[in-house]
Amino acid sequence: MEFIKTILNSDEMDYDNDCIFRGIFRQACEICANIASRDSRYVQTLIGAGIFKALIEVIRHGDFDNREEALEVYAKVKFVTTVDQVLYLTSVGCVAPL
Repeated sequence: MEFIKTILNSDEMDYDNDCIFRGIFRQACEICANIASRDSRYVQTLIGAGIFKALIEVIRHGDFDNREEALEVYAKVKFVTTVDQVLYLTSVGCVAPL
């Protein structure tokens, strides 16, 4: 999880022009979306790793393609979260960028 969080938080990469990084970023989002689609225990793992805070920053500041990838994770989460997890996601600001 720490590797994925590092990728999502990376300020050093040029999201728009670095094709290799875009591919890695896309894969990281796909991994998170697959994990998030399992059940609330897996969502809790993503929450504990700080993945959602990183994704919110991408949604706020990323380009269209990166936003789309990050939003895919949230699309998967909505089916398996608990009430407490929804409250947490709301508290860290996931509703505002949407």
